[in-house]
Amino acid sequence: MTATLPPPELLDRTSPRGRAVLVGLTLGSGVAILDGSVVNVALRSIGTELGASIAELQWVVSGYLLALASLVLVGGALGDRHGRRRVYLIGVGWFGVASALCALAQTPTQLIALRVLQGWGPPCSRRARWP
Repeated sequence: MTATLPPPELLDRTSPRGRAVLVGLTLGSGVAILDGSVVNVALRSIGTELGASIAELQWVVSGYLLALASLVLVGGALGDRHGRRRVYLIGVGWFGVASALCALAQTPTQLIALRVLQGWGPPCSRRARWP
């Protein structure tokens, strides 16, 4: 016997709450997309500052994308199980903290590991549909 959940409350984009949700989701997704662009533009500077090889710079980008892509379905399942709003906010918070840690990286290896950690946050926020 399986328990059935009540149908989710529908939001209207013309209501103040609906607009706030739309703005929040758009900003959260936009930050994750912007991060990928910023890192690609800054790769030369990152390589110079950290003394990274081409292979290490490739892992800076690929590590994030692999973590992100591998956990998208998990993020959706977590949202279904624990509440989309909660999982979304945790994902955005996780991404923010991991981004700050990436800024503190002293070696290419640290940056790669932190970028993978950073990639674990957005999947939680990707499939969020509030409430």
